[in-house]
Amino acid sequence: QEAQDTCNARLLSVVKNETVNFSTASTAIGATSRPFLNDLADALQDCPRFAIEISGHTDSRGSEERNLTLSQARADAVATYLIRRGASEAQLSTIGLGSSLPAVSNRTIFGRAQNRRIEFVVRYDATLQAQIQNNGD
Repeated sequence: QEAQDTCNARLLSVVKNETVNFSTASTAIGATSRPFLNDLADALQDCPRFAIEISGHTDSRGSEERNLTLSQARADAVATYLIRRGASEAQLSTIGLGSSLPAVSNRTIFGRAQNRRIEFVVRYDATLQAQIQNNGD
């Protein structure tokens, strides 16, 4: 239980108040986001019984279909980055939410920039725990 609490606290600390922002119509992860994502990948490696849900968001410009596709591609880009840094694919899930859940108003350029983001949900994954136990780890 102590290890579970420690991992939960560590992962929540890493993702707290951190977002990955994107330029309009882009899936490229900016250099300023990489140190945070590197820390997240390291924490996931150290906490194999935990999982992260990665949700992609867009601003309100463009069609709903295009925004859903783009937001999914952004979430997938973050997952790919984390896997390349050593996180397990089994620990990651992605969802594209388009512009359905804006963080702030889309009326200004600054608001739209804040809405082009990735958010993270940390969860303890019993399925991962069962897989680890079945593998003898």
